[in-house]
Amino acid sequence: MATNGTPEHSEELQPQPQDGQSSGGLFGIPTKWLLIGGGGGGALLIVIVVALLLVIGGGGGASGGDNILGYIPANAAFVVIKDVETQANSEGLEDFVEFMNDRGDDSRDTRDIGMDDDNIELFATVYESFGGDDILWIVKGDLEFDEIREELDDGLDCEDDEYRGFEMWQCADRSFPAAVAIFEKDRYVVIASQDESDLEQLLTHMSRDPEELANDEDSDIGRILDTAGDGWIQIVSADDCPVNRCQGFGFALWGEESDSLDLSFALMFGSERTAEAMESDIEIDDFLTNLLSALALELDIGNVKADGEFVTGDGIAEFVDPDDSRSSNQSRDGA
Repeated sequence: MATNGTPEHSEELQPQPQDGQSSGGLFGIPTKWLLIGGGGGGALLIVIVVALLLVIGGGGGASGGDNILGYIPANAAFVVIKDVETQANSEGLEDFVEFMNDRGDDSRDTRDIGMDDDNIELFATVYESFGGDDILWIVKGDLEFDEIREELDDGLDCEDDEYRGFEMWQCADRSFPAAVAIFEKDRYVVIASQDESDLEQLLTHMSRDPEELANDEDSDIGRILDTAGDGWIQIVSADDCPVNRCQGFGFALWGEESDSLDLSFALMFGSERTAEAMESDIEIDDFLTNLLSALALELDIGNVKADGEFVTGDGIAEFVDPDDSRSSNQSRDGA
């Protein structure tokens, strides 16, 4: 794998607030990032939606036995899953978490519908288009469901209803939430962030079209996530990928160290032959380096290999505090 493809414009990739809504909550990034990288096959223009939410709580692996993928439409374009307990119980990169929290947008969050952040285990944000707005929030945890119902009824004036046998609250004329489905037995709540039809479509899949959910064996979302691995944060795109001939990508971040995070990733191609041909392509280095740079992380890529129709790999990502970098640059400039 090439390691000398240093992006020409890496100094431009520090996260900057953008206009528009993020996914809210206690740990967010602005909705859209513009990443420009060079080297290898030339400049890459990558518009990435990375709307992360990390609330403090307890729980298990994001793609484990509780199968959060069963609440995600298979035709989703972009999904972010947060395994909250793993992050909360780890020493890893406290400065990084604080840095991301400072850039969050609390305009819409789970507290708006009566959820206690301390009780949330898993959180997923689902997008129907690459670079578009979020359509579904999926929350799992030891939630006080009666308190959620009370807030929906009295606080938000939502209407208790049923859709295809599922409990669904309709919140007409609200900018957020548009509708909420409660799965108390399985400890899940699914929120339509803007349009109740997004939630109705999911419930239709759950009642009669299970093959249209991301836990189906043919789902690109599920296959990419499984190949990329688990982490505090899992991000997957099955709609677009900036690397030549790539059809989708996913990566996960986790770690127990105080100064670095572990990374695993998977890029999906149309065939095993294409994956083998792209295994050593510098575009993959550039893409991952630019993407992590936008999250204030400096990436050292490790093992990379073709695995069926995927190119998979790992690496170490160290937090680079932009404030420290700017201070150092200013000191050098003034010397």
